[in-house]
Amino acid sequence: MTSNNVLVAVDSTTLEVIPIDVIASDRQEGLPVSYKSPLSIAAGIEYIFSEETKVHFACEWFAPLSTYVVMQPESDNFIRNGSPVARPIDSAETG
Repeated sequence: MTSNNVLVAVDSTTLEVIPIDVIASDRQEGLPVSYKSPLSIAAGIEYIFSEETKVHFACEWFAPLSTYVVMQPESDNFIRNGSPVARPIDSAETG
């Protein structure tokens, strides 16, 4: 997530608004991944009508898979610029 010119503070001596650029992320690397492959059954047939005419038929069936979790990241805090009044927020809150 990036945001440009976010209001962070007001300078109390000059009353100047101090905007900054913010880069924040809760990206997680190296998460374990689980893959499932369905059972697959295939068949085919070929019929030769003549030297120049052939008919081919093929079909394949895949067994259904139940819903499963491929990757389970954990909610983690965003890193925000060091404002002492800013509380940590996680990615679920930013929606």
